[in-house]
Amino acid sequence: MNITSWLSSPESATLATWVIAVSLAISTTISVLAFLGLAHGIQMRFLKSQIEARLKLLEAYASESRRRVEQFLRRHGVENADRVVDVAADYFAVEPVTIEPVDIIRRMERILRSGEERLESLVGSALPGADKRLKQIALTGLLIVNALNTIYLYVKHLLLTGLKTRNALLIAQLWMMLPTILRVAKAYRDALPGLLEGKPVGDSVGPLVAYKLMRRLRASKPRVVAKDTVCAEAVYEGRRLVIIKAEGPGSTVGKPGHAVERVVEELESRGIPIDMILTVDAALKFEGEPTGK
Repeated sequence: MNITSWLSSPESATLATWVIAVSLAISTTISVLAFLGLAHGIQMRFLKSQIEARLKLLEAYASESRRRVEQFLRRHGVENADRVVDVAADYFAVEPVTIEPVDIIRRMERILRSGEERLESLVGSALPGADKRLKQIALTGLLIVNALNTIYLYVKHLLLTGLKTRNALLIAQLWMMLPTILRVAKAYRDALPGLLEGKPVGDSVGPLVAYKLMRRLRASKPRVVAKDTVCAEAVYEGRRLVIIKAEGPGSTVGKPGHAVERVVEELESRGIPIDMILTVDAALKFEGEPTGK
């Protein structure tokens, strides 16, 4: 039997009737579920399972970072390494409220500086005899532990809040944002082993450019101009250059903003004008742009 004759046969008509009936039954069921609000429940259960699977991955990242930093601290003589890591992981600072616009930047800066100083004092008490570089590496490790722990707790908070309030929109938004959140968390987790070994990661390109300028132009001896930040002066084709970089070695980026501000104030107080401020920062690269452009 060819296709043309089969399509005109009673069997094909019966099959078409069944297909139409099943389609109507499915569409009617979906419409009823949507009308009764059950579709949202089914959707939330599906999204919940997806989010919980990724939440376990975030928890694993946080646990792994804790274990690595604890081992690092124990190798350098810290007996209560687990306690130090617990304090750093759960540390947080409360931001100023938005109804206080006066000096909001200065207040925010003070809070951020207080947070840094608190963790620095924690590292200092745990490693009293260590050199500056080792303390910076330990501080960076604790900051990564804190970041991963915060990401995990925040995602868990949003999930439980959405389930508690049956807020399907919040659950859906969290599900859509999770790929980006996981990418950030994975970057922290992958960077930790190298940072604990003292390898330069990410922000090394700016200090490297500044260092090469200092070497090639035979700049003056670097002097500390801000916390963990140095500057040196050189001359290039008759132009006076002030080169600023993180002091190093270590994982700190210094305080380049404060350093530039102080250098500008010093030069202007001596009647020396500033013609240009040039910055080098790898963080300004967009996805899709060639590296180094």
